[in-house]
Amino acid sequence: MRKAAELLGIQPELRAYLTHMENVASGGLKWVLTPSTVSTTPLATAWTRSVLVQLQDDEDVVCDWYTADIATGNSIADTSSAGTASIVSTTLSIVEGEATVVVSGDAQAWLGGTSQVETITCTAGESTGAGDITMTVTAAGMTNSPKAVVVPIGAEDDTVGEVGALLRTALGDDEDVSAFFTVSGAAGAAILTAITPAANDATLAFGFVDTDTTGVTFGASTDTTAGVAKETDTFTVVQASIAGSTVAAKTSVETFEA
Repeated sequence: MRKAAELLGIQPELRAYLTHMENVASGGLKWVLTPSTVSTTPLATAWTRSVLVQLQDDEDVVCDWYTADIATGNSIADTSSAGTASIVSTTLSIVEGEATVVVSGDAQAWLGGTSQVETITCTAGESTGAGDITMTVTAAGMTNSPKAVVVPIGAEDDTVGEVGALLRTALGDDEDVSAFFTVSGAAGAAILTAITPAANDATLAFGFVDTDTTGVTFGASTDTTAGVAKETDTFTVVQASIAGSTVAAKTSVETFEA
């Protein structure tokens, strides 16, 4: 159709319209939500955000010929423990291919989540000879979990502080562990703090083995701080049948995070 329109000398504006309608007829329609994602600082006051909803063809042209009210065409949900997100109506009113929907949140604590913390502490340094110890880190979502980190222990590393420092260095040097956690601690303690807040991982743990019988010992690891996921609100435009096309559902997600 495009080549024929050019050969017939049809003006560019009309050619663009004919191309658009050809895309519509071929079923290439989509919802586009702006913003699709947004990051907001945690807060405890009432708030609003606006989402632009557009019906577009597969070449990103807005369907300005489409005006309709779609019953139960949009919805809002949230993961807040205290706050509630809302919209004025579940009817989506599209005018000339687009609508602006205002999402509101009440004056409650919209939280940015809590990073999980796991701690293990050395209880005795090397007492029988130099060698390796192995600390295995298990964490849901960490690449190559469970990850075995080998820590060389020298003949002079006979205090808990010296062993703790060696373990912290080895954990920090491991690319999988350091990509998922920050490593800290003092004296004989090694502390892993998840970089990204997430729901508490019950599998998170250190596993210690005195590989070469150095005499080094550690207590059991402890879940020092439970993880809590970042709170979100999710605006959804539902799947719809428009001009013979099935237009897939689309979401706009706001995440509260520092």
